[in-house]
Amino acid sequence: MIAALLAGCGDYGLPPQQSYATVEGTVTDAQTNQPIGGATVSIDYVLTTTTAADGTFKLTNVPPGPFDYTVDASGYARAAGSGVATTTGAQTLDIRMGK
Repeated sequence: MIAALLAGCGDYGLPPQQSYATVEGTVTDAQTNQPIGGATVSIDYVLTTTTAADGTFKLTNVPPGPFDYTVDASGYARAAGSGVATTTGAQTLDIRMGK
């Protein structure tokens, strides 16, 4: 019985590997177009990263499908929006923040 159960789980008795998506982009100042380093980018309030000095960020292991994001940076108003993550290519977000 256990062998039959494990046989249904794929190779070596492990569940099939889930495909994940990537969300990447750049955070810039809306007026000056300068990159904002150190901004916190969050997806669905679960996955979080910080932008590099050049304003770029990359989040991997994002479940495919719709998501909401927020971006916080000192001296700026919170930016928020939504997107759709797919496994066929990275979802690119170019986020402009105002003060």
